[in-house]
Amino acid sequence: MATSMEVGLGTVEIDNADVIRLVLQYLREAGLTGAAAELEREADVRLNALTNKASLVEDVRKGRWEKALPRLNGLDLPRQASCDLWEHIVRELVASREPKAAKSVLEGASPLLYLRETDPGRLDALKRLVSRSAEFERLGGQAYSAQDTVDAFPEDSRDVKRRKLSETIDSALGEVAPERLASLLGAALRWRAHTGRSEAGRVDIFRGSAKKAKLEAEKPPRRQAGALRLGEGSRPLCLCFSGDGTALITGSSDGFIEVWDPALCRLRQDLVYQAKDELMLHDAPVLAVQASPDSTALASGCRDGTLKVWRLSTGACARKFAKAQQGAVTCIAWSRDGSQLITGGADGVVRTHGLKSGRQLQQFSHSASGSTCSVGFVSDSTIISAASDGRVTLWDARSASSLQSLTAPEALAKRDRVEVASTSRNVAVVSLLSVEGPKFVVVDRSATAILVDVRSGKVHASYSSSSEPQRALPPEAPRKPTTGGVFVAACCSQPRRDYVYCVTEEGFLYAFVTQTGVLERILDLGEACSGLEAHPSLNTIACWGASDVVRLWKH
Repeated sequence: MATSMEVGLGTVEIDNADVIRLVLQYLREAGLTGAAAELEREADVRLNALTNKASLVEDVRKGRWEKALPRLNGLDLPRQASCDLWEHIVRELVASREPKAAKSVLEGASPLLYLRETDPGRLDALKRLVSRSAEFERLGGQAYSAQDTVDAFPEDSRDVKRRKLSETIDSALGEVAPERLASLLGAALRWRAHTGRSEAGRVDIFRGSAKKAKLEAEKPPRRQAGALRLGEGSRPLCLCFSGDGTALITGSSDGFIEVWDPALCRLRQDLVYQAKDELMLHDAPVLAVQASPDSTALASGCRDGTLKVWRLSTGACARKFAKAQQGAVTCIAWSRDGSQLITGGADGVVRTHGLKSGRQLQQFSHSASGSTCSVGFVSDSTIISAASDGRVTLWDARSASSLQSLTAPEALAKRDRVEVASTSRNVAVVSLLSVEGPKFVVVDRSATAILVDVRSGKVHASYSSSSEPQRALPPEAPRKPTTGGVFVAACCSQPRRDYVYCVTEEGFLYAFVTQTGVLERILDLGEACSGLEAHPSLNTIACWGASDVVRLWKH
């Protein structure tokens, strides 16, 4: 039987037996051999395929039966091939002077019992061989000679017979990639994400809906919840959370990339490569890391311009772009479908890279704008970037032409209908925080950040360190923030982005309500902070600076 289903403008048919084989492979890979055997019996379908056929064929050719037979037992060979195989096993046992084992196989192997009806003479000859071997064994093996080995293989030598058997098995069995069910489900989920019908994270594939993580109410942080220590001589330079929230990934000054458990504040030892101390590594300090939308991969860039893509489950480097940028790779972003990466660098050029082709796809050049601080996808056809002079540019991804260009002072001057005081600045760092569609929070090295529509240039809210907080620091607080402090890092609360968190160079965190710009709380982080990142579902933020410690804060 086959099942028809609509795909695009046409239909495809899937053999129901193939669906059962997918489940059989999954059960066996999961160690559920009993369930697999029962399914084979009831459905009368055999998997009859291997993930590594070459190793089985080689085991048969070399006579490594202790490895080959367990794998052959679950397969459905042609009847004649099965008879040849088990007859050969009996003859090898006779030649090895193991008549009891040979007799046990002769009486118990079902393919040999089939010879009673089809070729009784062949079966009788095999029985005589085993009986003679048993008689020799009874006499203490004194009657054994080189001739007995020849009698066990009267036509071909043992090695020739093994070779013929291995060729028969090779032609009779198929080969299939491992984890086919998971691979097909992954491809389907990536397509749903590409078409906007699902989001990253855990998915209930039975009901066809996302398994929503338990979301905590978004509230400004007020206490330290934990800390990660990278170790002496290593300093965190960048950080990201995986989309499903199960991993916090750091890139450090010594080139190492480490995956941490954000709930337990310790290195993930369930990842085999980390348990073996075989960490992901660059040859230069790591300046940018970003997890893929489906949380299965990680992109990382370092000071020598190398961009690498890693498989988070294995720590293997799946793709390497040796010269993604002419200088350092300073920022990275993934496309929504996970097929492209966009990078910015110290050379001021923004580039897109195709993961399948392994090549650069497009290049976007700022004019005398210094290094690129932040990049992102507004849509599949629109890219945004920010340079170290404070200029934010919207690009057409296909033509590489500039669609819009602005700075925070220009946008504020347009809103307030005043002239821009200065158009020439060097702000060093600009953070772009996506809020909704074309609305981004632009945080440059100044006392004011803005929520702006990057298409129209309209400012929807502004956030100032000169604002009075609704909840002031207690009078006994050991430190007080300077009015008009300069913002050096920022992030949005997740996943609803209710708050914008900005950190000043003094180490004070300002929590603003995103839509109104109201300053709700100021928190003393206790030290200077150079980076800030929010957990995707928990009410937690991570901050890092000049020390070897990443600190986690929550309400």
